[in-house]
Amino acid sequence: MKLAIIGSGPLALEAAVYFYQLGASIKIFSSSEAWGGALLRFENHMELLNKNWSDLASEQGRGFSGFQEEINTGSSYLKYLNHIGHQLRQLGLVKDGRVKRVHKRFLRPETQLIDRSRLADLFRVVYQIDATEQVEKQRAENAEVFEKLGKDVVESLKNSIESFEDFDLVIDASGDLNQPAPMGASKSYALNEQALKPGEDLFYGREVLKGIEKVSDKTSVITFIGTGEFNLCALSLVREHFDKKQNCKIQLITDERIPFQNVDAKTFTKPFQDFQKLLDDDQADFKGLIEQFEKNIMEWKNLDSHIRAKTPRPTEPTPRVYVYNGAVVSSVDRLLDQKGIFTTIEGSELLGTAEQLKTLSSDIIFVDNGFMSGDNLTTGLNQDSEPGYFKLRALKDQDINASLNSIEKEIMKYFSKS
Repeated sequence: MKLAIIGSGPLALEAAVYFYQLGASIKIFSSSEAWGGALLRFENHMELLNKNWSDLASEQGRGFSGFQEEINTGSSYLKYLNHIGHQLRQLGLVKDGRVKRVHKRFLRPETQLIDRSRLADLFRVVYQIDATEQVEKQRAENAEVFEKLGKDVVESLKNSIESFEDFDLVIDASGDLNQPAPMGASKSYALNEQALKPGEDLFYGREVLKGIEKVSDKTSVITFIGTGEFNLCALSLVREHFDKKQNCKIQLITDERIPFQNVDAKTFTKPFQDFQKLLDDDQADFKGLIEQFEKNIMEWKNLDSHIRAKTPRPTEPTPRVYVYNGAVVSSVDRLLDQKGIFTTIEGSELLGTAEQLKTLSSDIIFVDNGFMSGDNLTTGLNQDSEPGYFKLRALKDQDINASLNSIEKEIMKYFSKS
């Protein structure tokens, strides 16, 4: 039984060990040399995650990798995953390359066979290979030959190429984080959004935590669009900058009535606490500023008219943290004569807020508006039910082994363990 496993995170690695030890001929497709999947985005911020790391490591994973160290931190768990990945690579079970699509060799998605399962046809896994490393290795070994080929020819050899391999079964453990949703309503693009290039001052999905590094002394307005787990963690990470830079403002735009209501509070306990403290502290500071403003305005009004005419009216303070609940982004753009990014938001009574149309300026924007459920990976498969194709997703309350055992039982309807 040939089994393809797609992904480089904990689920993919545990699945690889599980079915390898059952005797399956496995191949794990990884688009990265680093193991850990989405967890790698938290690599430098593991303190934000509240997990029992030792429980995440399986006995079969420990035995397979020979990892004997105590697993009590996120960093030690990543080390455990890398031991598994290293062992799989040593056994020649890793295929480096990004899987582009999976389809049947001959059958269309809608084709049904008479008295036979669609499993009679193999799965074709098409993957993309970055040839740069291989070309450089060959050039080092055959410098004279490559010198004769010329620079242009050598560079052309580095172009990514597609290849394929056929399998009886496929387990997709690549997760749902590869296609972050746009910033517009209903996970659609806002006007002009596709014309903007991510990077430097615009970050999506799991790139948000990496983008935090771009917040600098010049950053005065930070905007968060969407209330996913990455934005929640990012709000924790910008607190130091927010406290240090007194003119810094934070804007949070969400179509939810209660921000972050769909994020697992148990896993992200600290970020939730940090966010609530940010709101409470800002509210307390704003209350103090309002009280001082009311005193100042009364003193200003009590001035003699000729003195008041020459004295500027006290400026009314504003909060430093703005939460726009029940709002969606309708358009986004850059202006030639002004720095930053400008977003237009709309509110509606349907979302529990007043009708509004407002344009906001930002120095940097982080978008965590969920992820796209559909993908191009499986357009060549029957979307209702494709026997032999299994999606393995992160589970909050269920043991990963229980999920793998369920897949095993389904597989054993068609194949024996031998």
